[in-house]
Amino acid sequence: MLAFGHKRMMLDGSVIERPNSAAEYSRQDIEMLQLRVTENRHIYWYACTKVYSKNLIAELRFDSDVKFGEDGIFNIACLSKANRLSVLPDCPYNYYENATSITSSQYKSGLLESIEADYTARVRIHDWSISATEKQVLLSDFARSYVEHMLPYLLNNLAHIDMKKRRAELIRIRQSFVYQHCLPHYYQRHPARGIRILILCFSRRWYVMTLVFLQLSWSKEKVKKYA
Repeated sequence: MLAFGHKRMMLDGSVIERPNSAAEYSRQDIEMLQLRVTENRHIYWYACTKVYSKNLIAELRFDSDVKFGEDGIFNIACLSKANRLSVLPDCPYNYYENATSITSSQYKSGLLESIEADYTARVRIHDWSISATEKQVLLSDFARSYVEHMLPYLLNNLAHIDMKKRRAELIRIRQSFVYQHCLPHYYQRHPARGIRILILCFSRRWYVMTLVFLQLSWSKEKVKKYA
């Protein structure tokens, strides 16, 4: 399996080039990578920046039940079978942001259900016949993925629903099995102070404070937009 970098074309017309550092991974190296999917996103995100051996993917298919992060699930499945992985620094692929995509700022119905399906698929696809120490590393990686990466999508989705319904939706997110399972294993400290505060308030069920901080962040973005 080969992994390439890519150029990201932003909605405002700017371009962000994301080259990778060249690397070669053996089967033993790959087993360690599988425990740290989140910090190796350049490997696990996107199927279109990869070249796969035909034999490797002969029996693999994308999970039709997963609408969010399905490329990551597919790549985890591929690497569970791969004996070698090469990462190349080249950026032969252009990735264009789409205002109507699931990661856009527009409201997405069923987003929590999509993230729950992604979590269920990841639990199913990983090899859990590992040592207790390795299992803790993997659980911590799960927590980082669903708390630092996916939770902001869910929280920002609240901006697009009726204000009177936001608290109930926030509670529904907090009570999801994804966050019931992940938050006890979240030990990281997010570099952005605002997101750290949101994660703290959300994890401790301080719903009113969570909504207050969200409103402040939304207002700040509006000010930036119209300045």
